Amino acid sequence: VERIAIVLYELAFSVQPLVNIIWWGVLWEVKSAYYHSLPNGIPAMIMLHGGNFALILIDNILFVRKLPFIPSHRLILLLFALTYLSFNAVVTFYTGMPVYAILTFTDLTTAIWIIAALTLSLLSFQVGIFIYRGAKTPVKKE
Repeated sequence: VERIAIVLYELAFSVQPLVNIIWWGVLWEVKSAYYHSLPNGIPAMIMLHGGNFALILIDNILFVRKLPFIPSHRLILLLFALTYLSFNAVVTFYTGMPVYAILTFTDLTTAIWIIAALTLSLLSFQVGIFIYRGAKTPVKKE
């Protein structure tokens, strides 16, 4: 169970920045009119895609419980990304409608977004490793 918690934590930490950037930077403009029409639509989207609560939980686990970032788990992150992208491609080709407007799987733009997303996720994972190793370094008392 602990190993599963570590892997899920690593995935959440690595993917959360990507979710926020894509949602608020790219997709929000397309969807904002729809969410403005819903009761509590905007606050709901801030809570869902703002990641504030998730980041607080992640920081709490990172600094209080000190779950490790295991470098070899980068492979799990890449397998998760491959599975997620494959699912998106299948749904896009089956329905004729992309799950995300930026991932049509028919042009060079999709490839650029995928490379950027994988790079950002791997960088986020590396930041997690850096923070974890810093948390393990003993603090010198003066």
